[in-house]
Amino acid sequence: MRGPECKSSCASSPPWPRFWKLAGRGFVAAGRTLLVVSALVILCGCCAAGSGAGPTIPPLPVLTSLRPLTLDGTDGAWMDWRDAGTLDAWLEGVGVAP
Repeated sequence: MRGPECKSSCASSPPWPRFWKLAGRGFVAAGRTLLVVSALVILCGCCAAGSGAGPTIPPLPVLTSLRPLTLDGTDGAWMDWRDAGTLDAWLEGVGVAP
């Protein structure tokens, strides 16, 4: 059995369990809200990307002759005239894309 000293010490202790219980409810509510908002943002972004609302970029060309090259200590690339024409047409298409 507890003596009278326990009642006075228990009564003067801070109400931490009540604080954490209320704080936990706030964290859960904030977490749910954050989850719903992030899901809506992702959903809106996916819908906007799939609806064709944004600019479309033509598919990248396949440049089969593209090779790394070092000329006078400068790194670069080399391609034949067919791939150069393909890349030029692709760049023109990107510039014209709405």
